[in-house]
Amino acid sequence: MYAFVALLWKSSCSHAEKTAEALISRCREASPEAPSLRQEGLFVIDLGSNAPHSFIPLAFEERQLSGAVFGTLFRKDSDFIPQYPITALDAKDRHAIEASEGANLAADFWGSYILFYTNPDFSVVVTDPTSAIPCFYLHYCGVTVVLSHLEKCPFTDLLELTLNLEFASSLIAYDKIQNGQTGFREIRELPGGNKLTIRDDEVFTELLWDPRRIAETPMTLNDQDTAEYLRKATHFVVKSWSNVFDRVDVHLSGGLDSTIVLGCLTGDASALQLRAIHNIAGQEELSELPFAREAADFYCVPLTEHMLEPAVLLPRPQSHPKSVRPYRQFLTPDLRNPASYSDATPHAVFTGQGGDHLFLASRSILGFADFVRNFRGGGGLLQTLLDTASLSDRSVWEVLWGTLRELPGPRAPQGILKGIERSRTPVSDLAHDRLQLTGCVPDWAEFPDGLPPGKFDQVSRLLHLYMVRETLDRPVLRNMVHPLISQPLIELCLRIPVWQLCLHGINRGLAREAFRAEIPDTIRNRLTKGETTRFFMEQIRLNRQFLADTLSEGALAAHGLIDPETVRSWIMDEAVDQHPQGRRLLVYYTIECWMRRWTRL
Repeated sequence: MYAFVALLWKSSCSHAEKTAEALISRCREASPEAPSLRQEGLFVIDLGSNAPHSFIPLAFEERQLSGAVFGTLFRKDSDFIPQYPITALDAKDRHAIEASEGANLAADFWGSYILFYTNPDFSVVVTDPTSAIPCFYLHYCGVTVVLSHLEKCPFTDLLELTLNLEFASSLIAYDKIQNGQTGFREIRELPGGNKLTIRDDEVFTELLWDPRRIAETPMTLNDQDTAEYLRKATHFVVKSWSNVFDRVDVHLSGGLDSTIVLGCLTGDASALQLRAIHNIAGQEELSELPFAREAADFYCVPLTEHMLEPAVLLPRPQSHPKSVRPYRQFLTPDLRNPASYSDATPHAVFTGQGGDHLFLASRSILGFADFVRNFRGGGGLLQTLLDTASLSDRSVWEVLWGTLRELPGPRAPQGILKGIERSRTPVSDLAHDRLQLTGCVPDWAEFPDGLPPGKFDQVSRLLHLYMVRETLDRPVLRNMVHPLISQPLIELCLRIPVWQLCLHGINRGLAREAFRAEIPDTIRNRLTKGETTRFFMEQIRLNRQFLADTLSEGALAAHGLIDPETVRSWIMDEAVDQHPQGRRLLVYYTIECWMRRWTRL
């Protein structure tokens, strides 16, 4: 897992230099064995566990410039030839970084990285477009502190942090909100694909990677050629990531996306030690197991099966890490039960996360609206209409009527904003009533800016991928890698039209066609998906009284963010069991646990 603390300061300022020295001493005393890099006006320490290739220094000979890339960096390749991680940058690359102030990284490279760059006039921090490594910043006595995980920072006692109750309230409405705010007024988040510039007393951010600009230039290849591009790009990112590690476990759900990832890892002769892991989320999810076994047998990969029963006891309210904001990963079974991975602990665990968003597991009619918007004559109109009706399980007339309503432009919140409105529950009514939708998410997730409705829906939901990142330190699973959530594959899928991604009126239809020869047909043709809703609802049932007591008598209620009587009545009369958003009760519990770590309740 990548975790860091970085300090940037003006070395000509004696006060800032003194502060930096004191903070550096704190870091080294707390983690004396941790790798670190010290340059003029810059200090970075690696507080992660077992993460490879953590520093790429930027050496500028005989110049007052300092810099480093933290994380894993690959070079882009138009032919999709798998890459090895970069361990050093040549003079040409360094000068390009200097000339562009880091803006060239998204154009020429990809990976999971943070760039730090400083000179006598200003300092710069750049995040990779996928936001794979969390990045937060604050200012302390002339020093800009940049960090990935607040709970790992060795000097939080000095920072005098103030809880941001308005942000906590917004998370009750929708816990995936990302607008630069955090759980503390003093700390800001630098989202993916952004640049932070610190110049004297001025601090400003700039968007370097806008997915709308990628998506506005669609590919126009035939289905066969587009499928081949998709296949090559997927192999490219998965195999490049596999070049970082010697031992890899694959979370094999039995579904399409994780099977594709496993297949990409087994295609070539390799020294990679590979194992598949299948987690069974309660007895009702045993139906997924035959598909996982079939995939493992198909690729001749050993499979380890873990039964995850709903927890009789949830994590205790005071046990959430002292992070910068609450994270739902706090409740994930593998975070609470690391012993299940004690045998042959891998260097990394790969998942199929991201496939639903990028390959497009959708039943929307918006693909036909996009086709009509881009129609310039020729064939395909009637077939796309029929395919969309099949995909959405609606009549042709319903698709036509819905398309006519969409063509003039959005009339109501679209994409992820629509999801925020749909997440309302009786417990979150207060938070939803206070929430201002405008500004909840980055501009590119809020405003189409010319994109057709189907493609904008896909773009806006990229924000979900950012919350998949490794936000909490896992005791054993040190490197959780989601290879599909990689910039080259994201950019390709943004350029493929929505109706083509859902080829033949089938969700993820193009991906199914692309991997026709590489995965078992039973999995490729399978349209059902495993889901964990029943697992979490059973967890709620087992902890009903505890949840009612904890939430109605807790920090959220004490600060007026939820109504205690509403919480108790909603839980205890079992209305939560039938509510379409009932599982969000566990999200509220996560926020409560986080609040209790930072308050004296």
